[in-house]
Amino acid sequence: QLKNEEVSPLIHGTAYIRRYTPDARILFSNGQTKRYSSTVAYSVEPLMDRKELSDKCRACGVGDPGLILNICAGGGKMEPVSLRNIDAYQKMVELPDFTSSCKMDVRERLLEYYSENAENDTLDHYLRQIDYVEFAKVNKVLLIEVMISRGMYDIAFDLLTRYGFEHVDVGHLVRLTSRMISKMEGREDEELLLLSAYVFRKGKYDERTLSYLVAYFNGSLSEMVNIRMSAKAFYVETYPIDERILMRAMFIRRPVEEGPEILEHYIHEAGKKKVIKAYLIFSANAAFMGGKQLDGFIAKNIAADVDRGEEMDIVCRLALLKYYSEKDELTIHEENQLDSLLEECAARGLRFRFLQNLPGPYLTQYQLEDKVFVEHMAS
Repeated sequence: QLKNEEVSPLIHGTAYIRRYTPDARILFSNGQTKRYSSTVAYSVEPLMDRKELSDKCRACGVGDPGLILNICAGGGKMEPVSLRNIDAYQKMVELPDFTSSCKMDVRERLLEYYSENAENDTLDHYLRQIDYVEFAKVNKVLLIEVMISRGMYDIAFDLLTRYGFEHVDVGHLVRLTSRMISKMEGREDEELLLLSAYVFRKGKYDERTLSYLVAYFNGSLSEMVNIRMSAKAFYVETYPIDERILMRAMFIRRPVEEGPEILEHYIHEAGKKKVIKAYLIFSANAAFMGGKQLDGFIAKNIAADVDRGEEMDIVCRLALLKYYSEKDELTIHEENQLDSLLEECAARGLRFRFLQNLPGPYLTQYQLEDKVFVEHMAS
């Protein structure tokens, strides 16, 4: 375990050596380069009681490397870390006299002890002073989990940003995520956002994590929809992510099943009129050109815009016309709008196959009953 040899002179066949552990190797030298072990007969006679002396030295605050080694491995092998010897183990990793392999073994033993004794507050002072880089070389996952369990969230988060969070217990990560969001007072942080998204994908989160993701996450459309659904289940306000979902759906031109519900909430929360109009056009285009069923809420908003005489893309009015042609029953208001929309189509010379689904009087009025329609839908 010690880096360097200790040399003792042999006088009249006797040498007084400091032997800290029973398995320490004794070699004989000719004073030059040759060493001998098994070819020289010798006997060993202890002169002092190991335990009695080591206890007295420790009481005096002696920090000799040999004494420390004797405390930790004086019985022939490394003893389990305990309150009785933990101070010696802690000194062992700090002193330059011990080999790197010995220090690595000791660091792992210390980490395991800290992990198993998380309720012991007396360890915190030492943990804040250790060389985290060296301990991470032994077991970075266990080191991070120890720091989280000890409530040292700043240090744990710094280690995560440096070494990653794969293989760290998700329960520990959720705890860390929630505490760091609170500590940063909800401010956006790239690393914290990555951590929040990671624990969410693992199916573990709390209300604070969901609120943070709703506020800042801007990933794939499906992930944002999943976050919104989970946030809604926790009664977390979803307005911040609603707009990003609507915008992303329009950007990649992929309608989502939850789109109308999201739009309704977005309108209720006084969302941007420009975004609302754009999503109505997007939905109308998907219904009229893409063969999708126009949602009733979308149709209701388009109809309201028609009543107000607001400027809109013609595809909105055509999608509304198609929507009315597919309804089994129409209200008086819807019939009046249908008449108006049909007049516009007639004036523009527009004819569509779905118009044949209209009741007989409309077919006669606009001379559609004896027509055969051939349509080609271009992308």
